[in-house]
Amino acid sequence: CPDTPGQTDKLPFHIPLKMALLNARGAEFAIQLKGDATYNQDTGVLHVTQEEETFVFTGISEKPVPSLLRDFSAPVRLEYDYSEQELAFLMSHDPNGFNRWDAGQRLATNVLNQLINESLSGSDLTSSPLLKESYESVLQDSSIEPAIKVRMLSLPSAAYLSEISETVYIDAIHEAREFLKTYLAKELKELWLNTYLNLNKEKPYQFVHQDVSERSLKNLCLSYLMAIEDEEVLGYCETQYRLANNMTDKYAALTLLSQSDNAEMRQTCLTGFIEEWQDDNQMVEQWLALQGQSIKHDVNYVKDMMGSQHFTIYNPNKVRSLIGGFCMRNPVNFHAEDGSGYQFLTDRILELNKINPQIASRMLTPFTRWRKFEPKRRELMQAQLMKIHSQKDLSKDVFEVVDRSLNS
Repeated sequence: CPDTPGQTDKLPFHIPLKMALLNARGAEFAIQLKGDATYNQDTGVLHVTQEEETFVFTGISEKPVPSLLRDFSAPVRLEYDYSEQELAFLMSHDPNGFNRWDAGQRLATNVLNQLINESLSGSDLTSSPLLKESYESVLQDSSIEPAIKVRMLSLPSAAYLSEISETVYIDAIHEAREFLKTYLAKELKELWLNTYLNLNKEKPYQFVHQDVSERSLKNLCLSYLMAIEDEEVLGYCETQYRLANNMTDKYAALTLLSQSDNAEMRQTCLTGFIEEWQDDNQMVEQWLALQGQSIKHDVNYVKDMMGSQHFTIYNPNKVRSLIGGFCMRNPVNFHAEDGSGYQFLTDRILELNKINPQIASRMLTPFTRWRKFEPKRRELMQAQLMKIHSQKDLSKDVFEVVDRSLNS
């Protein structure tokens, strides 16, 4: 526990570490802690109270796989040198739901980081049979609740991968995620499709936990299938969009169609949606967000969208939806190598500076992380921050964010 003003030499934190040791079948060993009573057998909590401690367990008949920090029992970052085989084992067999999810995320992150490195080196990207087998096991496990399956089968986001990267390489991150998602989609297509079709049944809409969970899993399966985007899958997605009896399914299908390579279907569905919902402000904002977030829409498309009758820069929600959607949730196009996305954001910030300084300062968020990016994009973003900083009529809100970003 680090010192604070007026308080030095603090005692170490007391960390409740919920854990278990698993055998080869995934069952928990009935264990005891040698010479100490700080392990509670009933709750599985080990109490860590010193800077460094060693715990010796008895009653272990084979080499175990540790299941650590179960249920996120303490707000800490846990470092343990799991092998990928151990992570796959925990994802498939750990009785603790949180740790099954966490193991899957760690395994997928390891695979993605390897793919990112391959992309940066110019090597061919390699598949991951181990991750595929783990996903297959989860998909086939009927004992796992649908809502948990969704979490376990969702790949780490580009934003998360950027956050944990020492240096952010946007193009490599995108290529790695697209490669892995397509690989998993193709290898497990039959399972994704069967799960989707089993859940895609006509029934009255209900806002109850089971139905919500099943809709989430159904739409996750569809998102993997759309990574293949053959005619069959595209047909399922379009049909769900047109016939859905609830906005969750309709919007999920439209989101996938907005990323589709089929330009005609993409525009037809986006146009049809706004024609149907143009009198509902919330739906208009959702539609604008899709326009900004679509990887098919570059900065020039977004500029054109600003001229739409459905957008006005004087409405903060619409600014957040379209401009924020593009700059914060469309990384490939916002971080275009020519810097056009950065120039676009600078122009909007200077425009908003005179209209709504608070929104202008929030739109600066993508620029505030400029130091983490690879040299070329780092220099381009820094140049835009310096351009904004040099303006004489900056509001206090904008100036503080820019100045802190450049000088901290």
